Amino acid sequence: QQADSATSMAASMEEMITNISQISDHADNARVISAKSEELASSGGQVILNVVEGMSRIADVVNQSSTSITALGQSSDEIHSIIQVIKGIAEQTN
Repeated sequence: QQADSATSMAASMEEMITNISQISDHADNARVISAKSEELASSGGQVILNVVEGMSRIADVVNQSSTSITALGQSSDEIHSIIQVIKGIAEQTN
């Protein structure tokens, strides 16, 4: 009976060692997955920062374009006024 108990205890110990080894493997896998998740989150954050910087540059270019278009419109109005003066002078000389 003691031999059977010892054999049963040995089998239980081996099963427990196997289970502990599996738990250790699962913990290692969880650590690797956690590290990869952290890496992906960090790179995702950098992508967002890059997008925000790009959008800021686009906004700057749009503002500069708007300023240039406004100036071009003013110049066009001035040219139109000069043409009207020249046209008026030309009509008087004819």
